[in-house]
Amino acid sequence: MKKLLLSGIVLLTAAFSYAQPAVTTAPVKTDKTVKVKQVQNPAAYACPKCYMISKGAGKCEHCQADKVQLGTYYCPACMKATGAKAGKCPSCSKETVQMTRKYCAAHQMKTDKPKDDTKM
Repeated sequence: MKKLLLSGIVLLTAAFSYAQPAVTTAPVKTDKTVKVKQVQNPAAYACPKCYMISKGAGKCEHCQADKVQLGTYYCPACMKATGAKAGKCPSCSKETVQMTRKYCAAHQMKTDKPKDDTKM
């Protein structure tokens, strides 16, 4: 009985000592599985004064301000585009804001509020 028990322990020890740990690898992304980050229509531009969105770059047709490309950050004080990352304006050191369609729509709604003329 002792020999049987001793041989069982030796076999189990030998089996576990040669077992290799399971290696998990991350799935490799191929060109078909890589998701591209959606950009908000990189050909669209918005005016930082009147927040009108148009397709062409250059000056705004309404207020003649330089347009900012959607998705870029700009300084609301200087009304200049500053780059692709949030931070501070190099000219005036104020916080930059990302120019998006939602941002433009929110500011257009603020300026388009009807005036209350009920006072007499």
